[in-house]
Amino acid sequence: MTLRAFNIATRSLLCFGLLAALVAGLGIFGITQMSQIRGQSLVIENNSVPSIVEADNLALQLARTRIEVLRLLAIPDASTVANTRRKIDSISGEVAEAFGRYAKLVSSDRERRAFESLRQVHRDYLNNVNQLADLVVAGKVEEGRALVQSGMAQLGARMNESTEALRKVNQEGVKAAAENAGVTYSNSKTITWLSIGLALGLTLLLAWRMTVSLTYRTSARQTQLEYRVKDNRACADS
Repeated sequence: MTLRAFNIATRSLLCFGLLAALVAGLGIFGITQMSQIRGQSLVIENNSVPSIVEADNLALQLARTRIEVLRLLAIPDASTVANTRRKIDSISGEVAEAFGRYAKLVSSDRERRAFESLRQVHRDYLNNVNQLADLVVAGKVEEGRALVQSGMAQLGARMNESTEALRKVNQEGVKAAAENAGVTYSNSKTITWLSIGLALGLTLLLAWRMTVSLTYRTSARQTQLEYRVKDNRACADS
């Protein structure tokens, strides 16, 4: 079946309907791709970047805790120990709040393992801090130093490793989201240009076919009219 089988109105409707469908499809595709790119940016904005900020904040608060631990050993008098313990308790409260905020941002099993490891190590470290303070108050400073060197130093190193692991996970998340957005943009750009080329080519093809069909019908009618004129003249001459 060819376009010549339809009347002019039907042909026009088919051609322009096909072009409208192609344009609508291109628009829907563009919106879908923009939504995907926006989704990747939201991952960075609402998860990866806040997670990095919280991981850095945790690292800072844990470093402050370790500094106060050194103060316990450096100035072992009762008043300083009491003030230092209050400061450590205050820092621990801030750390607990930071853990609570970060727990809402965890988005992968790997990140969950690193987060739980850090939280557990921090608990163990605080237990040792309380034990250290008791030793210092009791005048057992050397035993306190031994506790720091034998156990707390290793726990501190593990806390550093865990916070670094969290930071690395989130940096990789930012990189992956950026790469996905780049791939989506590149694919969208390629498909959009192909669709534009297809639309232009199809427009020219439909215009040509429609012109041919109209020209053919006009030519056919003109030929029929010429035959009728010739027949009428032949009848008149006879």
